[in-house]
Amino acid sequence: MSPPTQRYTATANDKKRAARLRRIWDSKKGELGLTQKTASRTLGISQPSLSQYLHAVIPLNTEIVFKFAAILRVSPLEIDPSLENVTSLLNYKATNLQQISVSLIGSLTGKSVMGRAPAIVEDLSSDSNYAGISVDSNDLDEHGIPQGSTLVLDLDKDPRVKNRMVAFRLRNENGYRVGQYMDATSTGHRVAQLLSKAPRVLRSSDILSMHLVQSVQMP
Repeated sequence: MSPPTQRYTATANDKKRAARLRRIWDSKKGELGLTQKTASRTLGISQPSLSQYLHAVIPLNTEIVFKFAAILRVSPLEIDPSLENVTSLLNYKATNLQQISVSLIGSLTGKSVMGRAPAIVEDLSSDSNYAGISVDSNDLDEHGIPQGSTLVLDLDKDPRVKNRMVAFRLRNENGYRVGQYMDATSTGHRVAQLLSKAPRVLRSSDILSMHLVQSVQMP
């Protein structure tokens, strides 16, 4: 006989996040012409689930916060201020998020990965080519990128954007590293790696690849 399912108990922070979301929902739904039926369809969830998110019956994870922020045309930080690390590096813009499937091209630890992963992107433009990197360690947990998530890369856009998150792979290394792009130097690029305290100058000759991180797909 299987054990009984434990009932979720909302924490104080869960209730605060839901209350912020509920206030935004109540103030914006009329202006945006949203109903629970239309919003749940856009979010890819059931209508009862939407109501449960609004009332802290189901906890708001990072992915659903980003989705709610997109359809309500607000920053995710208005719903969950603790996401500041992730949103600042992604240069988040409230727009229509779209779900796609991306090919996995590598991982943080260098372990071989195959297959595809779901991904949420801000702008599904015809001139963008997306891929994914598996976050297969807990090294980036403190930066709001948990193990099991996927870094979604835009392979076609120029990654040299100040203060944006980039993923790069160095020669003679199998795994990808993640950092905040600072600027170009005479010999390469200055990147503040998320696992280092000081920015590091990467020589162009040492960089095998560098791509802009377009979004983070949470597990």
